[in-house]
Amino acid sequence: MTGVIVNAETSDFWTAKYDKSGGGIIWDVTLPGAINNVTRAGWLSVMHNGDIVLVNRTWSTTTNYDVVLYRFAATSGDIVWDKRYGSGGTVADDPRSMVADPLGNPVVVGVSANDYMIVKFDAATGDTLWTAAYDGPPGWYDVATCVTNGPVGELIVSGFSDGTGTGWDVATVGLATDTGQRLWVLRHDGDGQTDEARDLAVNAQGDIYVAGYSYHPTTNMDMLAIRYETDTAASTPDPSLQAWQFSAHPNPFNPRVTLSFSLPLAGQAQLAVFDLQGRRVRTLHEGPLPAGNHTLRWDGRDSRGQAVPAGVYLARISGAGQGATRKIVLAK
Repeated sequence: MTGVIVNAETSDFWTAKYDKSGGGIIWDVTLPGAINNVTRAGWLSVMHNGDIVLVNRTWSTTTNYDVVLYRFAATSGDIVWDKRYGSGGTVADDPRSMVADPLGNPVVVGVSANDYMIVKFDAATGDTLWTAAYDGPPGWYDVATCVTNGPVGELIVSGFSDGTGTGWDVATVGLATDTGQRLWVLRHDGDGQTDEARDLAVNAQGDIYVAGYSYHPTTNMDMLAIRYETDTAASTPDPSLQAWQFSAHPNPFNPRVTLSFSLPLAGQAQLAVFDLQGRRVRTLHEGPLPAGNHTLRWDGRDSRGQAVPAGVYLARISGAGQGATRKIVLAK
């Protein structure tokens, strides 16, 4: 559990670990530098070895709002590392959510310089690995409020973003986990004036759910839920990027499927097959490829040469910060 302790003149970060059987406190840590705002009480993520990462915000007269992170040892609560992140100058960097990527690295999202702020940190050291941003069409105010891991390892970020004549829209963005490069953008403008995302989830089939609210002058605050199919997200690229063409034939298949794709630029590329839990089943190619059309085949076997069970799988081509995903069905 984490939160903020508000004192007479200062505020502190507070984090505690509880015994799962009796509820007693195993350890708790109080640290200075918090902001007196109990509605922004912080976020926690559990690392692969059980250590805990806390993210919150702090403030100073010289740098404005900054992101602050602490990694606590699982057994003792001792600080393994602590980091303060600011994008520079007096720009306000305000976190709103966090997730650990499949390798355990913390990814923090929020708002910086009126755009989506997305920052990935090294789990071992706390160092910044990459930063990314998203600025809506009119270039006004955009806030990332939630983040989750996608069905085949990409990061999915959502929030609210000013549209051109539409008010705030829900803007959901897919990014490459290793580089932060944008893969696709999905924008939703409801019937009212404001649409905001507050949470994200991915189901067993790899579809994306966005939950939040819409505001309309006559109905006030209404619940909002959006479901995107994985294929829809993969085939809706960011307009600033040139999309890859990717198809599967036959589909359904038994026992072989031909995966055809067209690369707009030469470079490193990877084609892999995943199950619906996001586990890699087989890597079909990893390395350089020239621009143009390519064809690879999958024989329905995993990396050990064992035949996989019938069902739905996800084939993903990625590289150079772009990618595309297709559902393929092995019928038996």
